[in-house]
Amino acid sequence: MSESVFVVKFAVESEAYQAFSELKAAALTNDYVISQAFLVKNEGGKIIEKDEFDTGIETVNDMGAGSLIGALVGIIGGPTGMLLGASYGLLVGSTVDAMDIADNSLLINQVSSAVTEGESAILLLASENNDGSFAKTMEKFSATVTEFDAGEVADEVDEAIELERKLRKEARQQMRAEKKAERKENIEDHKAKIHSYFQYLKESQESSDIHIDPMILD
Repeated sequence: MSESVFVVKFAVESEAYQAFSELKAAALTNDYVISQAFLVKNEGGKIIEKDEFDTGIETVNDMGAGSLIGALVGIIGGPTGMLLGASYGLLVGSTVDAMDIADNSLLINQVSSAVTEGESAILLLASENNDGSFAKTMEKFSATVTEFDAGEVADEVDEAIELERKLRKEARQQMRAEKKAERKENIEDHKAKIHSYFQYLKESQESSDIHIDPMILD
């Protein structure tokens, strides 16, 4: 028995929906058990979720509470997936090492790049009693089945989630730094106006012609 993440790509979109419906109706068989499955489509270069089901059956390498495939879809369909798959080296900055990401995110990149523009696919977590048994059920469709080790995918998902946390933290710190710089500029502006106001009072007193203009502080 082994646990795997499967990516099933379909040449015909209607077959993707048919296969998903059949898998949902028969998630538990003598050959394999499906824990989680998502039907997705690449629309405009973005992975969009179309349907999903969760049997509630946790396999050995399951992240728990049926979260692995959902987390994976969320990553490859979100900004972190874009960072991992494209120009992350320029965007990540000092948070992480770009080469480490390239090395450690290989499976996530493969999963995300497997579903190209306009294609539909099913991403699922399953446990097989016999290797290749799940792929055989997809032979009646015009589909390509790619298998990934569930434990390795789960590890990469953990790393991607941590990367996203670091990026959010870095973004907040940058926003605070920019806000602080903006406030410093405003403070200096207020100080200059107040100084100018008192300079005006001093000059008016010296000329014995005190006239306080309240608009000077605006």
